Amino acid sequence: MANQDALYSTSAGVILEGCAFKGTYFTEIDELLMRLYYLYRRSKRWRELKAVYKMLKRNEVKPSRAQGTRWIDHRRKALNCLATNYQCVVTQFEEQATGQRRDLPAADAAKIISYLKLLKSCKFVLPMALYQDLVDNMAEVSLEFQRDVLPLSSVRTSVVLAEASLRRKRITPGPHLRPVLAAVNEANGKGTFLFNGVELQARSTEPFKRQTTDIINTIVSCIGTRFSSYKDDPVIMATEILDPSNYPSDPEALLDYGLDEVQTISDHFKPLLLKKGCDVTKIEKEWMKAKQDIKKHHQKEQFLPPWRKMLLEKSGKYPNLIHLIRIILVFPVATSQVEHQCSYIKPFLGDWRLSLKASTIEDLLRILYVHRALNQSSSTLHRL
Repeated sequence: MANQDALYSTSAGVILEGCAFKGTYFTEIDELLMRLYYLYRRSKRWRELKAVYKMLKRNEVKPSRAQGTRWIDHRRKALNCLATNYQCVVTQFEEQATGQRRDLPAADAAKIISYLKLLKSCKFVLPMALYQDLVDNMAEVSLEFQRDVLPLSSVRTSVVLAEASLRRKRITPGPHLRPVLAAVNEANGKGTFLFNGVELQARSTEPFKRQTTDIINTIVSCIGTRFSSYKDDPVIMATEILDPSNYPSDPEALLDYGLDEVQTISDHFKPLLLKKGCDVTKIEKEWMKAKQDIKKHHQKEQFLPPWRKMLLEKSGKYPNLIHLIRIILVFPVATSQVEHQCSYIKPFLGDWRLSLKASTIEDLLRILYVHRALNQSSSTLHRL
């Protein structure tokens, strides 16, 4: 269910690297991005590249790290940086590959030649442009999951849109790949094309197109498997009734709106609701009143404020429905919450040398999480 998918979404980047990108040309691009980052960390190499920037009258953009916990965002920045720096980097490498540099060790010169051969290959620039488009798609989903206030309906929409956008790229290239692919196809007759100011040899794009279809199919399958409950689970789909923006404008349609969904959620959580003293038979009646209340006073508000007001100010008016609302609002969807807890666990395990029981770790997590929430509330009150 949602808690399982929250954990999946936390490691969505790792999952995609493992099942979608493994064994593709993207691994070679990743390797080059990493090597370029470490190459330009040295001040001498970076000074030389800045001189090339100045000569070509280009703005300086230092190569960035392509690895990290949130690798999707790191990879996107590194790819965009390489595309921006492409002409300057190639110009620098061409000068260093001439064999005239006495200050360049033979081993380093050999590496530069191999980098240059890769960079100036049509087999490199086409996958790099495709990689940019795919990572941009995944970054949107990743950023959506990192929001602190995240309605389930928003997550479901993001996943569905990401899949649709990826499927479309099997036929229609994305904004990064489109101009490159057009230039290569146009150049097939004369043999060369320009990519970011550098003349490259054109090759047939048919093998690349077949590979693109296979890669996108794998990514879509991976996303569909990992986030299937957001699209198929009836309980999660039913939670969309909490989003005021979904409420119908027609008064007659509003009367029936959400009745089946409320029943689905109530049936699913019935044991827990009964344990908390909730009269499940009265939830439907309270929902009929609550949705009219939300429609009249809060429909233009964002997802959370109306229900926060319900919990704080109107719990006596909807005593049984409130139990259901509380359950839905604490579905663990945002990965930021999971990431915070993973960060907390590391020092626990290190300080006590893996000697803590699971129940003790859970208690410590609750204390830290509540403490963090209280600090945020205090900061908000202080600003007010």
